[in-house]
Amino acid sequence: MRIVTFGSCLSRSTVAQFIRMYGGELISSVYHNRSDAFMGRFIDKDWTEYPYDEFVSIFRPASIEGVSIEKNPSIILRNQYLPWIGSHGLDEYVSFLEAVKSEPDLIVVDNHVDLGARLLARKGDDKAGIFSMLGGTPKNLNWELRERLAIRESIHSMKRFLSWIHESAPKATIVFINFPYVTYVDAPERVKRTKSFEADFSSDHAVVVPCLDVPMHERSPDPQHFRSPMYARYAGIIMQELVRQGKVKIEKEHQDANGVADLKASQRVISLYRNGCIDELLELADNIGFKNLKPNALYFVGIALMNVQNDARAFDVFKYLLSFPNATQQTLKRAINLAAKLGLEDERLALTDRLRLSSH
Repeated sequence: MRIVTFGSCLSRSTVAQFIRMYGGELISSVYHNRSDAFMGRFIDKDWTEYPYDEFVSIFRPASIEGVSIEKNPSIILRNQYLPWIGSHGLDEYVSFLEAVKSEPDLIVVDNHVDLGARLLARKGDDKAGIFSMLGGTPKNLNWELRERLAIRESIHSMKRFLSWIHESAPKATIVFINFPYVTYVDAPERVKRTKSFEADFSSDHAVVVPCLDVPMHERSPDPQHFRSPMYARYAGIIMQELVRQGKVKIEKEHQDANGVADLKASQRVISLYRNGCIDELLELADNIGFKNLKPNALYFVGIALMNVQNDARAFDVFKYLLSFPNATQQTLKRAINLAAKLGLEDERLALTDRLRLSSH
């Protein structure tokens, strides 16, 4: 499955989890482009174009050591010019316009940049602008930092953008993700803009995913990034849509809506444990969901949580394992020890009685 993303970390990280869980190949990934700017510069070609070398000579957006590629001024600028568009974070890539026209299987889009980006433009240029994170008002008096895109205009340009994708790749599944607002607790204007966009936006060409809640344990220190399980939720939504469209068949090794264990993931968990890759093992288990693993794989997850990370979730894992009819006394003893360590006295006593009865 060949996949393309446009937007931000939301679409990119969702696809990363999709590939990890279900397979596929990311061939092109676009960051830092507002939908109106993309359409104006590359499709309609009615925006004033600022040559790359000219912009660099004026603002000198150099790469900065230690800054992530999402916030690196040089990379942000390159992401908006034709020679590099689609290259974000990829060693090998297909230019975005070529990638879309090559009929990929899946294209994932989000509206993070539309909601927040302000563009730099030369004064007097009507249709123009480059997204930059140089900070503050331009010191060059011939340039200005313009206001954020009006929501009505954003909806209009995003609809046109999705229509262009559909016309260029009519067989591709297009998924549009509304960027969540619940993490922006200190930005009421952002919340207002997001809600307004979601309320009025629709598309004839894309599956539209609404703004989802982001549980506290799936948030990160900054509002625009989430932890892996959140992106895995989005990946699951996309897979459900592909199944609904008949483009993917769920085989026995994949979990279904009734929670059938993912055999492939279970085998991977066991392999990771045997090779000492505990962090990767736990991340995979989080993404798949503990209860969707086979009991033998879940046992190793419990061991990893107990011995390596000393995680209280280990007790929940072993207690769940005890719900299976073939649960071993070893599993029961581990659950008793964990209950004692965690001070769960009622649980410890109940499990001890169970052990005593099973010994007779």
